[in-house]
Amino acid sequence: MRQLGFDVDDGGTPGAGQVTLKAGGVPERALTVAADATLGGTSTSIEGTIALPAVAPVTADLAVRLGSDDIGPVLALAGPRLASLTMSLPLDLSARVTAAGNRISATDIAGSFAGTPTAGALSLDLAPARPAVGGELSFGELEAAGLAEIALGAGTLEPPIDAATPWPEIPFGASIADGLDGDVAVRVRRVGIAEGLDLDDVTLHLRSSSNAFAVDDISGVFAGGRATGSLVIKRGGNGTADIALRAQVAGAALDDIVWQRAGRPVATGRFDLDLDVEGVGRSLAGVISGLGGGGSFRATDGVLRSFNPAAFGAVIRAADAGLDLNDAEIARAFTSHVDAGDLVFAGIEGSFSLAGGTLRAPRLEVSGSRAETVGSAVVDLTRGTLSSDWSLSIDPGADAVTGAQPQVGILFRGQATAPERTIDVTAFTAYLTLRAFEREVRRVEAMQSDILERETFARQVKRIRQDREQALRDAEAARIAAERAAAERAAEERAALERAEAERAEAERAAAEQAAEEERAAAERAAQERAAEEERARQPAEMDLLPGVSPEVQQFAPQTGGPGTDTAPPAEDDFGDLIRQKLEQLPLEPLPPPIDVGPSPGGG
Repeated sequence: MRQLGFDVDDGGTPGAGQVTLKAGGVPERALTVAADATLGGTSTSIEGTIALPAVAPVTADLAVRLGSDDIGPVLALAGPRLASLTMSLPLDLSARVTAAGNRISATDIAGSFAGTPTAGALSLDLAPARPAVGGELSFGELEAAGLAEIALGAGTLEPPIDAATPWPEIPFGASIADGLDGDVAVRVRRVGIAEGLDLDDVTLHLRSSSNAFAVDDISGVFAGGRATGSLVIKRGGNGTADIALRAQVAGAALDDIVWQRAGRPVATGRFDLDLDVEGVGRSLAGVISGLGGGGSFRATDGVLRSFNPAAFGAVIRAADAGLDLNDAEIARAFTSHVDAGDLVFAGIEGSFSLAGGTLRAPRLEVSGSRAETVGSAVVDLTRGTLSSDWSLSIDPGADAVTGAQPQVGILFRGQATAPERTIDVTAFTAYLTLRAFEREVRRVEAMQSDILERETFARQVKRIRQDREQALRDAEAARIAAERAAAERAAEERAALERAEAERAEAERAAAEQAAEEERAAAERAAQERAAEEERARQPAEMDLLPGVSPEVQQFAPQTGGPGTDTAPPAEDDFGDLIRQKLEQLPLEPLPPPIDVGPSPGGG
């Protein structure tokens, strides 16, 4: 190989080799060549023409075919840049190689490289001080680590044997692209980023210059969304590498990047990511430990599994039914219910920062859900561990208490690919305890209120009874007073009647006495008249001749008849009878009723 101009590493052990070369023609015009070579498990065949003019550039037009079970050992013969290749690189390629002076082109490249379909065209311009490579290639599958190793050295990104550290600690080696400028467009059906994470339908550019190597203009489908970005690697003179990654993801499936629990992703939805990070180190582990930068994250229209907000209501009802209010029992009950349902959200949004290889997202806000949910996350990239705390709480409504709310902490700790979940119910236990206390206070207050109400009712009943009894007593007193008044009125009426009767009797008696007095007076007058008549009778008869004597008086006068007449005066009784008769013949008005004038002034 040294005879062919290769700087062979003495450590290379490609095995036995054989070369067969056939050539014919005039070298200066056209030399027909046919060559076959084998070296271990590698074989190649070349057919075509070569022109070697004395004063003009060399030209060639060759059909080249190269096949190998593992081209790595053969490439190692080219020098230390490729000697560190450890991965198996089987290939089977064919191409048309043309040369014209300092420019070499390989077109119609077809076959497979490292087990993946390969096609395209490349060109190499040897005229500049730094040869320039251009062209385009397409592959079925590639690994992102393999692309980065072009600048970081072959094999430096191989996964570590010791699982205690997730990142390779192999020092970066010489860049395969060192000394070359280039811009090769690459199309890949799938690029493996990490275990379970792929970028599909990828287009990118491999660019190399004196100061950097870049995997640039990356565009592809990531988890059903669109991903774009660039990876720029700048090598330092002391073996360090400055690696800068910028990436944007839009509309990717969240369930493709989160871990799984019980065979299901812990979250679903669509997410957007904006990432800008950079780190410097002599190995990938060193770069990660010094990684800094930041970005933002947003997920939409998804579900957080085993975040059932209805678990609060179920545990509250269980507490009302007698569940012991201690952390262990409440955690057991809450866990069984929180796993029975999911939390639907409209969005999860937050920003994060990177410093010293640690990613911190201090606040991830969940919107559009039935519960108030806020989270935070810390990812130690150097160890690949996750520490994430989520607060899940609800509006208790009528069950609200002062100084506490139904809230639990859902904590994730461990490896970022499969952290363990624990549930912190300390705040929820405090809420349930305070709620139970307030319920007891309300129960006691209700009992006291009931007692006071009963006492008030009893007082009201007693007052009503007393008022009724007082009303009855007042009615009875009124009745007695009315009866007494009626009796007094009756007595007064009887007394008035008696007085009237007495007055009437007195009037009758007075009238009778008056009548008797008048009768006596009449009798006396009659007696007097009879006496007067008798006296007149004894007087001479000439009294009849006296003028002015009434016939009635004259009849009582003594009659002087003829001789021998002797008329006696009327008797006294006859005179009284005559007076009485006259009085009875007189028209008399009835006496008025007696008038009660009351006692005389000053009388008793």
